[in-house]
Amino acid sequence: MPVKIKSKYKKVNENKIYNKIKPYLKGVFIGDLLFIVGVIICGLILYKSDSTSSFFYYIPYVFMFLGAFFCGISVQKGVGGRGFLIGILSSLPYLTTIILFVCVFLRFNVSVNLLITIPVCLLGGFIGGIIAVNSRI
Repeated sequence: MPVKIKSKYKKVNENKIYNKIKPYLKGVFIGDLLFIVGVIICGLILYKSDSTSSFFYYIPYVFMFLGAFFCGISVQKGVGGRGFLIGILSSLPYLTTIILFVCVFLRFNVSVNLLITIPVCLLGGFIGGIIAVNSRI
């Protein structure tokens, strides 16, 4: 008869880890999808209108903010806890994917425009997390 030896180490349940990461993946996907669709729509409007207005300069930042905002709401509803902290933590992977997206299309040209995305995304996640805690959606 085989003898079972007890281990002092706890067995890691991979499914439990995945369930904790799943809201972050869902939130980042929603935020990235919103950002990409918004930038494509903005690009089509700019292409069709032949306008050189400075108004179009700020549109991608609005979509970055909205993407981080909805990312913060989605993650906060899935994870729970403190709204501002979860909102900021949810915007970090979103921010990383946005910076990679921008760097690939701008040939890794780091400029002030790229550095503006950091506070815009953090602020969007912060506000999204707080609103998710205080709303009954």
